[in-house]
Amino acid sequence: MGCGEARLSLECQDRTVESFDLYKANERVKVANITKVPIQKGWSDAVVFCLSLMGTDFHLFLKEGFRILKPNGLMIIAEPISRLKSIKGFINGIEQLGFVTIKEDENNVFVMLVFRKNANNYVLNQNQMEKLKKKVHLSPCLYKKR
Repeated sequence: MGCGEARLSLECQDRTVESFDLYKANERVKVANITKVPIQKGWSDAVVFCLSLMGTDFHLFLKEGFRILKPNGLMIIAEPISRLKSIKGFINGIEQLGFVTIKEDENNVFVMLVFRKNANNYVLNQNQMEKLKKKVHLSPCLYKKR
């Protein structure tokens, strides 16, 4: 989701990988807004957001990731640690959607989180989305000129 040049698809050639971005960087990328990708509900074993929660509507990106994931599917999120006001708050917000945290890895620059979708949770309701918006905040990503 928000795949850029879809390099992950090159590393996973033995699997079906769908790569979505707003711009078609190459033949592996399908153009789509990641708030609504052309995949049926519950199709995907895993969803990866790597430096792609940049939009102000990133809550809708997460909602779409939830929609396309199979029960017990994995949501993998990697973001600059500076964007998360509170890692625990971010994790709690994702868990309230019906995910369980299975891995948290961080260094001085990045945090990588892996969540498993609850097998019994098929639909997000409006109340869950409102809680997510209140709990999960990301600071703008500031770029330094070099």
